[in-house]
Amino acid sequence: MTSRRNEDDLQQCSKASSVEMHKMSERRRRDRIAKKVKVLEELIPNCNKSGRVSVLDQAIQHIQALQHQIQVMSMDGIPAWHSASPLLAGRNQIMQSTLQFNPYVPIIPRIAIGSFFWFWNIY
Repeated sequence: MTSRRNEDDLQQCSKASSVEMHKMSERRRRDRIAKKVKVLEELIPNCNKSGRVSVLDQAIQHIQALQHQIQVMSMDGIPAWHSASPLLAGRNQIMQSTLQFNPYVPIIPRIAIGSFFWFWNIY
């Protein structure tokens, strides 16, 4: 009878430690997510949102704006805000209004060679 009781006690201890291990793992996971969201919040210009969903929404909007900026810039290989041509002025206004140009957004200069563009990123 005593050995059966010891086995039951061991199983209960094992279950309890398993539950505690799971709680600790979940806590570490939540802490890691919170740290990553905080870093993301710091990387997004003018992000003063609190809450994970709000920060993720801001990140999505910022990434979409960057993608749009790259698309507009790749139309002719000249950064839109450097356009001196009146033909490009309209595009310049559209770009600034849609993206609300931010000095923290990386600029990707292009050098045109024939019909190919060579890309160099400077950050």
